[in-house]
Amino acid sequence: MVSAHNEERGAPTPRSHRVLYALMGLCVVGIIVFAWLLISGSREYSRGGVAYEHIRSAVSLPGPTSGRKDLAAEERDVVVPQAAPSSVIDFRVARELNGDIVGWIVGGEIIDYPIVRGTDNDYYLTHLVNHERNKVGSIFMDYRNQGDFFDRATVVYGHNMKDGSMFASLMRYKSQDYFDQFPTMKLYTPKGDYIIKLFAGKVVDGNEDLACYGSVGTGDFHDQLDALRKVSTFHSNTVVEADDRILILCTCSHETANARFAVFGKLTPVSD
Repeated sequence: MVSAHNEERGAPTPRSHRVLYALMGLCVVGIIVFAWLLISGSREYSRGGVAYEHIRSAVSLPGPTSGRKDLAAEERDVVVPQAAPSSVIDFRVARELNGDIVGWIVGGEIIDYPIVRGTDNDYYLTHLVNHERNKVGSIFMDYRNQGDFFDRATVVYGHNMKDGSMFASLMRYKSQDYFDQFPTMKLYTPKGDYIIKLFAGKVVDGNEDLACYGSVGTGDFHDQLDALRKVSTFHSNTVVEADDRILILCTCSHETANARFAVFGKLTPVSD
């Protein structure tokens, strides 16, 4: 009678205790899993950062004329003494570290990475340049491009990382102010160095196989260029001709479930 009386008054029963404990247990497990994912992700960011800092140190050529400021001076038409070769990257050392390295890109406030080219577009999504498995991945060229940047259009991919690393800063080219601050980037290759003169930015559909490449693919180049400029997230006065080589930098965006943001640049050799 006492038990029945307690149930009528809403007193806890053994069954309700079990449900409560189960819910509390699930909450604890959820907190532990979330903390583990947070710590694990942070460690991957950290390991990725250390790996790329190591390779930067390993491949940078010493000497007063080989710093990365040389190309910036070239950009401003300032005459600077050049050692031979002109590149600030020791590609002999770089290729000893990884034979897939085809170039090095520097731009904006944080982009400073080797570019690799694999046998597909999957491996370097989840592997660092040192082949360590890591969600940070690498900056990599589309495997369908030649490795020398001599195609009409070359596509280079990189993750949009939450900590701002890799190609995350490309998203800032959705702003005219950011473009005005950083209208060019630099590309170093074993066969010569380039100023990347940016001229357009566009959100594209990642569900298309050639999503980033499509805007400068087959067809009338000037028509494609005009259409691209009309939808560009920033305005540029860079003149682009049909025989110019184009570099397309591509990363994930968030307008739709599989959106990409592509930034287009014209390759200009530093000797021009």
